[in-house]
Amino acid sequence: HLEFNVSHHGSLVVLAGCADENIQIGVDVVQIDTIKDLPRVRQEGWPSWVKTYEAVFSDREVRDITTWVPSEFLIGDELLKAKLRHFYAHWCLKEAYVKMTGEALMAPWLQDMEFRNVHVPRTARELSNMESTEDWGEVISDVEVWHAGKQVMGVKLELQAFREYMIGIASTRIDIPLFPYQILDLQQDVYSAAKAD
Repeated sequence: HLEFNVSHHGSLVVLAGCADENIQIGVDVVQIDTIKDLPRVRQEGWPSWVKTYEAVFSDREVRDITTWVPSEFLIGDELLKAKLRHFYAHWCLKEAYVKMTGEALMAPWLQDMEFRNVHVPRTARELSNMESTEDWGEVISDVEVWHAGKQVMGVKLELQAFREYMIGIASTRIDIPLFPYQILDLQQDVYSAAKAD
């Protein structure tokens, strides 16, 4: 038995799997698209833009996303870009968790479930403080899951920076590592293997 989940955004497809029938797994990938989002955020204002998504987040998460400020001093569009990355960190984790449960983003318990201690994983470039040719950035693994005011145990969440993407994964197996990912080339690795069969 193979349990798997797949997600795609932009030009990236992420497939997470495990050969264990006693596991639930969910994965999400988001490409941070500030070119698309910035004009709307500027026009509507940050709190109003975040409010658009309030059906997906708990009241506490909406407050966290709305009031969050980065540790470094930023202004203007750079500040909005940092806030968007923080928003997408929440979004990516929420999607991965919901996919793990087999529900959709309209699940009736969605606003009762929240993530605490959400940070934005730093990209490889941010980690090295210079030009970097590395793809993989920081992994965040200390996010807490809460439902109806009680901490949910037995779920592992991780969020990793990859180029301009964030990859979130949720699993009911807390004793196995969720990373590292392996990069596959569609032409070389997937098509050639399919032709061999």
